[in-house]
Amino acid sequence: MDNSLNDKQKEAVEYFDSPLLVIAGAGSGKTKTLTYKIYFLIKELKYSPQNILAVTFTNKAANEMKTRINELLNENISLPFLGTFHSICVKILRSHGNILEIPNNFNIYDTSDSEKAILQAMEILRISPKSISVKSAKSFIQNCKNELTAPEDYPVYSNSASGLISIYNTYTEILKQSKALDFDDLLLKTVELLKYRDELEYFRNKFQYILVDEYQDTNVAQYTLIKMLVGDRNNIFCVGDPDQNIYSFRGANINNILNFEKDYKNCKVITLDQNYRSSKTILEASENIIKKNSQRKDKNMWTTNPNGNKIIHYCGLDEEDEANFVKDIVLKNYDKNDIAVLYRTNAQSRAIEEVLIRYAISYRLIGGLKFYDRKEIKDLLAFFKLIHNPYDTISFSRIINIPPRGIGAVTIKRIISNALNNQTDLVSALLNDKKLMSKEAIYNFSNSLKEWIENIKNNKTNLKDLLVDILYKTKYLEYIKKSEEEDFETRKENISELFTVINSYILGDDAANLLNKFIEDTALVENTSDNNLDEENNKPQVTLMSIHNAKGLEFHTVILTGLEEGLFPHSRSLNEPNDMEEERRLCYVAVTRAIKQLYITHTYVRNIYGQSTQNRKSRFIDDIPSNLIEEFKGKKAKKRESKYNNTKSTSTEEGFNDMTYMLKTGQRVNHEIYGAGNIIDFDKEIVLIDFDNYGKKKILISFADNLELLK
Repeated sequence: MDNSLNDKQKEAVEYFDSPLLVIAGAGSGKTKTLTYKIYFLIKELKYSPQNILAVTFTNKAANEMKTRINELLNENISLPFLGTFHSICVKILRSHGNILEIPNNFNIYDTSDSEKAILQAMEILRISPKSISVKSAKSFIQNCKNELTAPEDYPVYSNSASGLISIYNTYTEILKQSKALDFDDLLLKTVELLKYRDELEYFRNKFQYILVDEYQDTNVAQYTLIKMLVGDRNNIFCVGDPDQNIYSFRGANINNILNFEKDYKNCKVITLDQNYRSSKTILEASENIIKKNSQRKDKNMWTTNPNGNKIIHYCGLDEEDEANFVKDIVLKNYDKNDIAVLYRTNAQSRAIEEVLIRYAISYRLIGGLKFYDRKEIKDLLAFFKLIHNPYDTISFSRIINIPPRGIGAVTIKRIISNALNNQTDLVSALLNDKKLMSKEAIYNFSNSLKEWIENIKNNKTNLKDLLVDILYKTKYLEYIKKSEEEDFETRKENISELFTVINSYILGDDAANLLNKFIEDTALVENTSDNNLDEENNKPQVTLMSIHNAKGLEFHTVILTGLEEGLFPHSRSLNEPNDMEEERRLCYVAVTRAIKQLYITHTYVRNIYGQSTQNRKSRFIDDIPSNLIEEFKGKKAKKRESKYNNTKSTSTEEGFNDMTYMLKTGQRVNHEIYGAGNIIDFDKEIVLIDFDNYGKKKILISFADNLELLK
């Protein structure tokens, strides 16, 4: 056996007496151990590669393992059943799916194909996408299949349950007629196939040894499939780490790994506790963060690596101060390709992106679009652009049907043509179209456009109020919730962040001039944020990504931003113990991405989601022993520290302040910009206030500056 294996790794590779679970801490050589296990099966125990089932979670990991195994064997062998769950299920169904009346040449529908088939099902059932969105239906179907639950048994807490069940059944018929399976069918149908005794026995005999990587990330269908194939045999080897279970929103069930010893009697558990990646300082910090969780397997990680540098904790004034700190770190003599900036939510990237762009620092954004490329931001900017310039055909074409108003491409072309022929602006051309003005929705929208243009021109509104009114009158939030339900919270956070940008364009000039400057500035950011050329020229780039996207990666230097209560841990987790444990696991994953140097940041004040909030530093910072941290305050933070220490926090133990439950008609309030006023009306999103000096204003509760309730 290779001398590079440590004692625990070697024990895991050579043990075969009973089911084996390997708890592999971060940076402990998990993939190496799994690779050597397969090598040992083939080289020493003479297993045929055809009889080994090895399941990974990415094609990249599978290909890397195949390459490494061939290098160890010094020959090129085929490992047909080393791959992802889905790729292995395809092979099984191609050869044995006929028992379920699945032809061997079935097509596999990707996300786009599935959504088109769902829309087709909805058209057959005459269900409007306005009542049930395609994405909502897709999410329901996906959840049913991954949890092996019949649609009528899946819990849906809304009046759309019967519609979703009908869509599921009709969609299933469409797939059957098309001789196609969707991605989630691959697992579901394989489980159904193994319910036939002869098939189950065939594949149990076929797969003489079964290995599963990242076992903590398995869902119900994946867990069930493996359990059926193993039966009461000892031929199972699973490797994973409960402390790195961060995908519950995708269906990953941490109990699968926690209950391994109950599922597989007489099993052995080996813990890989030597970390090869991080310095002692970083490793000790991560262990102190994660040990407070109860849903875990105890392990005491250690390393022979040097102590390394202390963790730098930077306390900044606000998110721009934080972004400038990130810039300063990047400009030091580090390899920019080996620096990662991590954050809890994608909306945090905006401030960092803008500073990096300002200083011409190249960056790559992983797992998401750059802020000004995100659909909801481009939609709302198009409204602003059209209000600023009613002759803008591109912006007009983008927003005229957002949300949908039933205006077809031919009609849009006619409006644009009429505007050009009559040398008038597009809003006037729309208002002069008698056929369209007979439709109430289009009539109301057209008049809203006219009103917004006049209010900006006559300085009767500011940009924040304008954006609130656009959201209110177009019901844009309702539109994205129906069309993008799975991503609604993220998209809402991005819109909230747009309010943060707009806050800088409210005072100091006329509304028209401020709108012009806002559009100019955002256009400059958009046009200078394209890093494709840098990538082609192999120019060093800093990596920006959410923590979820960082799992499995490592960097010399990691800058972990936004460690504040309500942001990280996220406000949604503060009252949910299970969610808080996942937030802690997420922090553990973030910290253990760092090899040599870790920076963590928090700010006294953060302008995010359209609110200016003063939040306490994250509990995760307090979990790190003080002897491991070097505290560093920015100049602005030092200068204003005493002021903010004497100011009551706008955040509570429960997270971002939510005043909706305290509002009532007639309540006297004070607003940061508009001063005192009385609440006239409110709902979950918007409060209408009659201000003493500014008249009636709509304030979007979740985005606007905090209101102070007066006695």
